[in-house]
Amino acid sequence: MVLHIIFFFICMLLNVHVPLPLPDVPEHVTYILVGAGTASFAAYRAIRKADKSAKVQYLNFTYR
Repeated sequence: MVLHIIFFFICMLLNVHVPLPLPDVPEHVTYILVGAGTASFAAYRAIRKADKSAKVQYLNFTYR
């Protein structure tokens, strides 16, 4: 729930429309990366280097 609130707050700041409902995030996920681009991939590699047991979830929304 807290992650949804943070996500909506960031979208409001960026003036991005987000369709509802958002996907449910599994309880075992320790990190969430928004977007699936180069920055998210670099963040994923850094997270996995620091924490081998980390569970990472990508949230990627494509608008056309």
